[in-house]
Amino acid sequence: MSDKAYCPTCGQSTDKNKHNLARMLATILMSVQDFTVPFHLQKDTNLTKNQYNNFQKLRYWELVSNHDVDSGYWYITDRGRKFLNGEIKIPYWVQTFNKRIVGWSDERISVQDCSNIATNTYKKKPEYLDDQEPFFNGELL
Repeated sequence: MSDKAYCPTCGQSTDKNKHNLARMLATILMSVQDFTVPFHLQKDTNLTKNQYNNFQKLRYWELVSNHDVDSGYWYITDRGRKFLNGEIKIPYWVQTFNKRIVGWSDERISVQDCSNIATNTYKKKPEYLDDQEPFFNGELL
């Protein structure tokens, strides 16, 4: 595991995080694909706690987006629909810092490829921490 880096001014962690488009995330997207209007994650879906907690990661690939007006509502983007229909491939992984994309893989994956990924490829906390790396090392940008 890498040593954590922190901002010398505010103390915030400056690590970027890597997220894989695991089978679980594709399954979550497929489970809400029939919604054609914004939907509320808690009221309108039957997601498990794990799925609910990981749903927001789909926005890193621009597959879903928050509804601008109503809090708690989401919708599948055009890109998400194209991915579900097998029309496009997207990066296998992305790196984020402060909920913003700061890197992505050259390897592209389709929704069909996701079915070939083992179901347990999403990371638990120790593996997630192992993949963290500093976005900057104490130097102000």
